[in-house]
Amino acid sequence: QFFEMRGVEVHCGLTPAEIARSSAMTKPPRAPDHRKSLLAEIAFLKPWSAAAGVSREAWMAAEIPASNIHATARGLAEIVHPLGNGGRDASGGIAINDVALREALRPRIEGDDLVLPFHLRWTAGLMANTNGFFGPSLSAFGSAGFGGSAVMVDPARRMSAAYVMNKMSPALAGDPRAVRLFTSLY
Repeated sequence: QFFEMRGVEVHCGLTPAEIARSSAMTKPPRAPDHRKSLLAEIAFLKPWSAAAGVSREAWMAAEIPASNIHATARGLAEIVHPLGNGGRDASGGIAINDVALREALRPRIEGDDLVLPFHLRWTAGLMANTNGFFGPSLSAFGSAGFGGSAVMVDPARRMSAAYVMNKMSPALAGDPRAVRLFTSLY
């Protein structure tokens, strides 16, 4: 409802009308590269988590915030924009107060991820740019989805950008298509 009121196209669970406007996903050509562990197997290789199911109507309608956001690239960039713009939205209004913004961006944990095959530093749900996934700036951070989608924000440049696709790649984060796009912004 928060996004809907602002006309931002970001949804968690789609209505039948929204499903009808969505493009079908093409599964990746191979399984993702991941750590060989039970946690990674559960996350990526079980029937309910496999990429082949992403176009099913039941999956698209499900409200699973951690893995089932449907959005336009513009919508994703708009929701992270305040994180890189001092808490202000595109119209200049306060979207996040100073205390909440500092807390959202405060590093929480760093180390080898138990599922993803990367050394990562996390804030409150966002990855720091320790692997260059979000362009060349170390001040950038963002989020990446299995298959290639990604959103980044760089407070030093006061910019945000996103990449969404319907042809999935086996990338768990740092899809070369998104990295090229983000790097080109600098």
